[in-house]
Amino acid sequence: MIYHIENNDLAGALILIIFAIHLEPMKYYKPLSSFTTKARRIRIEKILLILMSLVLTVGACKDDDECPPNQLLGRLSLEAISVEFLPFNNFRFLEFVDSLATDTAVLYDPVTLIRDSSWTIVENICEKDESRADQYYLSEHLTINYYDLDTARKFRIIGNISIQEDVAAKTSTATDPVLFDELKLTVHRSNPSISGAVASLSFMASSRNNDARLSTALKLKQDSFALVPMVIINDSVYTDVYEYKNRDSAIFYFKPSVGVVAFRALDNKWWNLHRKY
Repeated sequence: MIYHIENNDLAGALILIIFAIHLEPMKYYKPLSSFTTKARRIRIEKILLILMSLVLTVGACKDDDECPPNQLLGRLSLEAISVEFLPFNNFRFLEFVDSLATDTAVLYDPVTLIRDSSWTIVENICEKDESRADQYYLSEHLTINYYDLDTARKFRIIGNISIQEDVAAKTSTATDPVLFDELKLTVHRSNPSISGAVASLSFMASSRNNDARLSTALKLKQDSFALVPMVIINDSVYTDVYEYKNRDSAIFYFKPSVGVVAFRALDNKWWNLHRKY
C-alpha cells in the first residue's frame, strides 16, 4: 500500500506510519507470536508518538518566535506648503556666487527632485529577537542631493521631506496620531571630514492642522528657527527667510519656493544662490 505525503509534513508522516503499522503489520514484523508482534508494535507506536510531539512542539516554538505581518493603515500625501521647501523639480544645477563675486560653485543633482514613499510608523505591535511588526502609513517622501562639481571644495546640499509622528504628543494614538511634515536640510560647508563642516536641521514644514495637539518639545524646537523679515547678504536682500544658527552664528538661510538662498562656508565666506537651471 502506498501513502502520499504532501508539503513535507513530518508530523503528518508520522501519523501515516502509525496508521500503516495498524493496517499492514506483517510488513514490519517477523512472524513471531501474536503477543510479541503486538508488543513490538505498541513500542514503535509510542516512539513515533513521542517524535510527533517533539515535532509539533518545535513547530509551535518557531511560530511563537515570529511576529505577525506589518499592518498598512493607509496612504498619506505631503501638504502643499511643505513641498514648497524643496522647489527643485527638474533643476539639475544650483549655482552659488561668493561674497566677492569672483568664484562660482555649481552643485549638481543628476536626478533632481525624487518623489517616492516611506513608512510613517505609529505603533509597534510586536518585537522579538529577530522579528518586528508595526502599524504604519505609506507616506509621500521627497529627496534632493546636490553635490559640488569642484571635488576639492565639496560643498553639498541634501534635503528630504517626510511625514512623522509627534511621539511626545500626549494625545497621539495609533488610531489618531499627531502627524507633521518634517523638512531635513544638511549643508556641507567644506569637506565633510573636517570638524564643523556639516550643518543639519530638522524643521516642521507643516503641522497638518495639529497645532493644538503638538508637544511642547516640538513647539520649542520649531521656535528656535527665526523667521527673519529681511536680511542682506553680499548686497543681496532676502525677505521672510528662515535662519539656521549654531552657537548664535548664522549658518544658512532658506525659504519656501526658493530653498537654500545663502550659506556660510567653513572659512566664513558667504555664498548666495544665483540661479537654478
